[in-house]
Amino acid sequence: MVDVTISLAKVEEAYEHEKQTKAKIEEAMQLLLLNDLQDTIDAADEEVDENRLLPAMNKIWPYFILCLKNKISVAVIRRCTNVMSEAVEIAGGDFFVRRFHSDGPIIWKLLMSSPFRRKPMQAKDENPLLLPYRSSSGSSEEPMAEISNQKIQAAVLDMIAKISLNKRSASALGTVLKKVSGLVVGVAYSSVTGLRDASIRALSGLAHIDSDLIWLLLADVYYSVNKKDVPSPPTLDLTGMSQLLPPPVSSKDYLYLQHGGGSFGFDVDPSSVEIVFKKMLCEVFT
Repeated sequence: MVDVTISLAKVEEAYEHEKQTKAKIEEAMQLLLLNDLQDTIDAADEEVDENRLLPAMNKIWPYFILCLKNKISVAVIRRCTNVMSEAVEIAGGDFFVRRFHSDGPIIWKLLMSSPFRRKPMQAKDENPLLLPYRSSSGSSEEPMAEISNQKIQAAVLDMIAKISLNKRSASALGTVLKKVSGLVVGVAYSSVTGLRDASIRALSGLAHIDSDLIWLLLADVYYSVNKKDVPSPPTLDLTGMSQLLPPPVSSKDYLYLQHGGGSFGFDVDPSSVEIVFKKMLCEVFT
């Protein structure tokens, strides 16, 4: 799928060169007064001047979402998220802003799903997407194994990192930035250490889009858990940390939860908070 997308982009680039070349030939023909040949070319030219890449992306996108929604297998979803990030980079993030806004909940649900929660039975009119050799006798309420679920979540986090780190594709997350950032902070600060590296990569990418937002979401939890580490303002004229980030009344008042990170299903782990915040402070915010 990546090769197809790259090929479409190259075809689009070649098409631009083709138009330029054709314009030069037509100009030369007019200068040489080859009117008869010009009329023949005009009659045969029925091409439509349109973008070939974006319509193709528009047709492919629903299949990406269908793949993620049905969770066929870990390998398929990991491949799908990789191709999605490549497609967004090639076609440009602006084209996908509305799509991430409307279809994003299906993608983010993969992050919010805890492997310890049983999923409700599918409605009778919903037919799961099955590979030809798969049997449909399995129960749809059986949860995916924890390790498999984490691999899927890591793939989604890596997709977020790739999209946000690339200037051409980063705009795709513009309307869902707070939601996604809240979710990723929730993952990073949880006790699921298997997702820590992937969540840090995603946070580093999101910080390229809005470093202030990521720092606030991380610092809000860190300085609430580590009150003794709250830095003093360098001068009396500056506002203190407690005024910039008023301590939450309870853990439910954390900023990342208000932005959508509360549905992940795992509580804040103090040791993860310490590790992730200091790593981000050292590698991203300095």
